[in-house]
Amino acid sequence: MRKNFFVSFFCLVRLSSDIQDKFLRMKLISKINKFFDLFLLLNKTAGEGEAHVAQCKGDFLNSTEELFEFLDLLSYLKSTSASPTLKAQKALLSLKSKILNDAMPTKPDQSLAENPEFRKEPKETVFKKQNNQSGKAVRSLIVEFIEKNQGHTPKAIFNFLKGKISKRTFQRHLAELSKSGDIVKKLENGSPKYYISH
Repeated sequence: MRKNFFVSFFCLVRLSSDIQDKFLRMKLISKINKFFDLFLLLNKTAGEGEAHVAQCKGDFLNSTEELFEFLDLLSYLKSTSASPTLKAQKALLSLKSKILNDAMPTKPDQSLAENPEFRKEPKETVFKKQNNQSGKAVRSLIVEFIEKNQGHTPKAIFNFLKGKISKRTFQRHLAELSKSGDIVKKLENGSPKYYISH
């Protein structure tokens, strides 16, 4: 973590020398000072209780986030050249990643894993189930619309569903319905039209 910190620190110092606007330069320098002080405090508290170390890490991460946001502002205002700003942002992200990786436990807590209250389905599975249920509803809407309005173009069908799903999702559902044989695509005058299969 020290290496990441010093790379970030020197990138920020280098960047501060490039800023022409005195107010922005002083603001960045004050943020760099806070960043440096919190790093020293974090190193001093390394041997102390976990709660104190966690508080210091939280403060240090907040300082890192503030610096990153300030660099975004500098970039937006075009107060510095892009290269040093991007280099400093990259160094800050690397440092933040290192801190967060160090904070993660290497082995999951067995007591939590065994507790049935904490056993949950993986988020991906839950998302897929929710997506599947809403997908079925959307596909049934498409089929109902085509049933009542035979021979419409994809654009007309999408306009009926506009605001409910994205165009890409609509295209995917339309392709799935065609593939499953629920609807039939026919070319009329060079444009596709959809019908219910019989």
